[in-house]
Amino acid sequence: MSRIGKKLILLPKDVEVKFFSDEDQNTSHIEITGSHGTISQLIPDGIQISLTDDRKLKVETTRESRELKSLYGTVRTVVANTVRGVSSPFIKTLNLQGVGYRAQVRNNELVLSLGFSHEVNFSIPEEITVKVDKNTTITISGTKIELVGLFASKIRNLRPPEPYNGKGVLYAGEILRRKAGKVGK
Repeated sequence: MSRIGKKLILLPKDVEVKFFSDEDQNTSHIEITGSHGTISQLIPDGIQISLTDDRKLKVETTRESRELKSLYGTVRTVVANTVRGVSSPFIKTLNLQGVGYRAQVRNNELVLSLGFSHEVNFSIPEEITVKVDKNTTITISGTKIELVGLFASKIRNLRPPEPYNGKGVLYAGEILRRKAGKVGK
């Protein structure tokens, strides 16, 4: 069994949990509501989530199988991230380093100038909010950690930081290891 799966999930005061099951399709859902939104998650068959008396969620398997052992810890982590996301959103911060590199939000699109001959436009998904400070700092926030991380990585992959001049899109707090250039005689 997974050690992560055995951990209980503590619910904050502002988070409410509802369980739904569909007998026709033999599926069950958990709906988690907090101050920042509502997220519904599908619970795989064979995994059961219950609410204890002291406002903690407990994840258990109903039978022993190899597939359930592999899903057990993953389901617990996804539910824990959902609880955290609806109570306080996930935030990723990107810094643009380079001459002329800048960003702005225009008509629900993120417009980036990254040294290409053209501007790069990213449409912002509905579940994500993007703020730009000082034209070089992009703050991405949302309730789903997967979407926030995916959107941030797509932006970073346009201009990954390069080690010689230090230009590119970096995560906040990322330390870029610089390399020495060519040495002339």
